[in-house]
Amino acid sequence: MLLSSFRKAYLPIIHVKHDSSTLTSPLHPSHAGNELEDYAKPLTTNNEPLLHKSVNSAFIGTDLEKRLREQGTLSLVIVGLTTNHCCETTTRMAGNLGFRCILCKTIKANEVHFNTLASLNEEFATIVTTKQILESIATL
Repeated sequence: MLLSSFRKAYLPIIHVKHDSSTLTSPLHPSHAGNELEDYAKPLTTNNEPLLHKSVNSAFIGTDLEKRLREQGTLSLVIVGLTTNHCCETTTRMAGNLGFRCILCKTIKANEVHFNTLASLNEEFATIVTTKQILESIATL
């Protein structure tokens, strides 16, 4: 829902995929679990880059910061598979690099998700609902 709304509003989208270096991880490139779901795959027609990383932060080992600076990006909406791993690490680094981060709280999430959001709230990110993000996009 967020992805399609960003596309309809012609907002820039950068996909980041975790390629684990641990052979037994389901996120290792040799495992089916490493594949992106169809709805999350980048659209080449929209010039949506796909960056690959092997650590928790999307800023380590990628040119993400360079791309964001070149686009003049000031704010990021960060979403992902697990809040307490890659989303949290990327959000903390983005905040330290001076980006304004927005994280989406998922209503049907577990306690770890909510605890992670609580630790990031106000210091590193603004926590909002999907509905709030969609309403903001609609006003663009």
